[in-house]
Amino acid sequence: MGILDTFSTHEKTVLIVFIIGCPDSMHGTKIGSVNQALRKVSPMLEDHSSIYDFEFKIAVLKYSTGCEWMQNEPKTSSEFQSINLKAGGKAELGSAFLELNNKLSTEQFIKLFRNYAPPVLILFSDCDPTDDYQSGLKKLKENRWYKAALKIAVYIGSDANIEVLKDFTNSWESVIELHNIKKINTLIAGHIKNYDSDSSLPKDSDWGNSNRGKLNNMKKYEQVILRLLI
Repeated sequence: MGILDTFSTHEKTVLIVFIIGCPDSMHGTKIGSVNQALRKVSPMLEDHSSIYDFEFKIAVLKYSTGCEWMQNEPKTSSEFQSINLKAGGKAELGSAFLELNNKLSTEQFIKLFRNYAPPVLILFSDCDPTDDYQSGLKKLKENRWYKAALKIAVYIGSDANIEVLKDFTNSWESVIELHNIKKINTLIAGHIKNYDSDSSLPKDSDWGNSNRGKLNNMKKYEQVILRLLI
């Protein structure tokens, strides 16, 4: 059975992964702003799940000195509990990319879902990585789920390395400043339109070409993601 063989017009699952840098430099108002954004996740998604016929699964990957998932597995909006992230340590983004690559697999996170759409990957960063992030990103870029995903990077403060964030998103337009988050509406609309093209879909047998048109329904949740981050 192909990866979209059960992709119906109702109750599709969208995996949202937050990759959040929590090094020493995030102390104070920076980490507070991120925690405030995460607190909006559960009530907002519960309100909109029935309207948009999507079930949202949320996962949070924290990285500092090493990385860790803040839950054992992705949670629905109703199950998701507010996470109070704390800052401290280094900024080992490369380790986070490798861990994300491991989980973006039909053997890991994806196997938990019956009907699913391409994921949304949202990276938050405020500084230079302190490890070899390029090796981790190179491996991640080989992942078919990464290739199909909507990728957004949010930089926090003036010390963020936006060149690194652009490497993650593959587009300057997808790199936005925390206080200019409304621009994300335009970014999401453009990315979702790309799902209609052959080049934006994974080429292996897990994805059926006949299901490509069904991905148009993802336009319904672009405003949901916008409200998630504002």
